[in-house]
Amino acid sequence: MQGNSTNGNFRTFLPVDPFKTNLVAEALAREKFASHNDSISDWDKLKPYQKLSLSLIEKYTLNEEQKFAFLLFTDQHRREIETELPALRMVLGGPGGAGKSQVFDAIKEFYSQMGHAFQIKITAPTGLAANNVGGSTIHSETSL
Repeated sequence: MQGNSTNGNFRTFLPVDPFKTNLVAEALAREKFASHNDSISDWDKLKPYQKLSLSLIEKYTLNEEQKFAFLLFTDQHRREIETELPALRMVLGGPGGAGKSQVFDAIKEFYSQMGHAFQIKITAPTGLAANNVGGSTIHSETSL
């Protein structure tokens, strides 16, 4: 279920409820996965965090570079849980419009869906940038 709005020739499609779109994203991810593998039963062999990762990649339509950054986070999260590794600290940079916010949104939803939203902090150098990504400034988070 998506609502759309038209502004001249510019069309946007906005999900009515972002969390409900996970079912659609999971179905798309499952179909895409099956088309690249021998059968749909391979999907059932994936761990829940892997299914969630693929679904969120579809939901947020991440490009190859965004997928790489996102999958670094999700795989590190699995390692942290299984082997008690220290938390990942990563800088995700790029010019405005590069899609950093899409990656942040996917990461935040991944942690939220896994029940670990309390384990992630997103920071930015300025108040405006922090506000745009739903985070806080580096200085306030580190109490500088």
